[in-house]
Amino acid sequence: MKLVLHAKKRNCFYNADEDSNLAQAITAALLELDQLHSLLNIDSLLFKNAIWKVCFTHDFLNSITKVKDIVILCEVLALLTKLLSGWRQPLEDKGTLVYDGTSAQLLEKYKIKGNLNPIWTVDILQGNVHYIQIMKFWDILPFCHIPKLAKRLDIVFGNFTVDKMNHCRYKCIDRILLFQ
Repeated sequence: MKLVLHAKKRNCFYNADEDSNLAQAITAALLELDQLHSLLNIDSLLFKNAIWKVCFTHDFLNSITKVKDIVILCEVLALLTKLLSGWRQPLEDKGTLVYDGTSAQLLEKYKIKGNLNPIWTVDILQGNVHYIQIMKFWDILPFCHIPKLAKRLDIVFGNFTVDKMNHCRYKCIDRILLFQ
């Protein structure tokens, strides 16, 4: 603690939360040191200012750890940061999933370099008075593998009530939906 106070007193203390260049340098260093798990922790620097809560499935975490290209990893992390801060891709950039099951109503993707597509949905957590929307990242995979994932997720989404499907389909800016 004395060290931090001394650094602040000499104007040598920099907060990565407030300096985007420092945050990018830390992210790059962690990627080079193969510390991706530190960046994907929900308490990490990447998600500190996020307005959306996030959930990563085991499949997503397994798939992303297999990506060894740091440029691609940086692009994925930048996309996650943008999405969790409220950015959404323009409709013309979304593309089609070429799948007609229940999951097609909820799945979203964004193509990045290396023909990889992070696949996510909006999910909800039920509170006492309201639902809270979260972003759930299911996997990151080539386009040709999306129908197989979608078919698997049809089973998951088939258990949703109509009300839950509607709450997941509706994108609320502040993530809070009041019970109807």
